[in-house]
Amino acid sequence: MLTRLGILLCFASISAAANSVEPLGDDSPRMWTVTLSADVDGSGVFHFSDEALTYQHKHWGRPRKILFNGKPWKEIAKSPEDWLDHRGKLDLTQAWVIRRQGRDTVAMEKTRTGFSVFMNDSPNGADDYSITIAIPLREQAR
Repeated sequence: MLTRLGILLCFASISAAANSVEPLGDDSPRMWTVTLSADVDGSGVFHFSDEALTYQHKHWGRPRKILFNGKPWKEIAKSPEDWLDHRGKLDLTQAWVIRRQGRDTVAMEKTRTGFSVFMNDSPNGADDYSITIAIPLREQAR
């Protein structure tokens, strides 16, 4: 017969095993995750390529409080330094969405050389939007 303490210890052991992460083997793809977030009251597209990360404004207000991997991206006309540091090392055509948040459109579309992220807030007032994307490292970058 299990006591309360025994049940709790058994549950704790099962929980710990369920949350453990197996180490990556040498043949596992290496990833870099990117999180892009902003206060959006309009629409626009972020274009990710080896050359640059650019923003194309579409309608209404421009995004505010833009964060790239948790750091403020103040000069939206320039690619964030963190993006430029990874230039040529990422297989952008194999990127995929891990998580997205927003009350309207937050979408990723693959392009010939990378991908684009669409953020569109149609309802009145602004809202917070976020997308996290996993991008494999290129083979030669390992």
